Amino acid sequence: MAKNNTTKQEITDLGEELIRSRGYSAFSYHDIASQLNIKNAAIHYHFPLKEDLGVAVVKKNIEKFEELLKNPKFNKLSEWDRLNVMMDEVFGKYLTQECVCLVGALSAEYPVLPEIIQEEFQQMTSKIRAWLASLLKEGKKKKQFSFVTTPETKALMILSNMIAGLQMARVMNRSDFQTIRNGILKELKTEQS
Repeated sequence: MAKNNTTKQEITDLGEELIRSRGYSAFSYHDIASQLNIKNAAIHYHFPLKEDLGVAVVKKNIEKFEELLKNPKFNKLSEWDRLNVMMDEVFGKYLTQECVCLVGALSAEYPVLPEIIQEEFQQMTSKIRAWLASLLKEGKKKKQFSFVTTPETKALMILSNMIAGLQMARVMNRSDFQTIRNGILKELKTEQS
């Protein structure tokens, strides 16, 4: 049973890597099978349909995000520091991997994704946006952040910029992402923080 769980995890991890580097529509089970040196049947055993794998990848990312939010060390950080961690964990860590975050990868293909993946993906992005809006609202109350729009709008603006920053870093220059990230933080900074 442990071997099956390991194989399933490897398939899920590689599926996510392929989604982030190529896109959901641009890989097949054959790609996974050849890289893991297994038969397509082994993948179909765990994920009968490709959309099952896509859902598993999105759910895995929801779980990772929720684990981060439950982490006591994370919750003891200031709003400013939690924003920085989120920027690094949800977006920045992909810069060295020559790929984009899952949000950016799936957003680009959203219209052609199977409906079940769209639904899971909407849940994921809604959770991230709601958490970020809440963080911004609390940080603004504590005078750690300064912005003129609503927290919900500012959260959407930040997420959009981070996603676009990763996309542009693939095309232009990795330092573009840091420029965008630093610009977002600079705009949020107040004299008190």
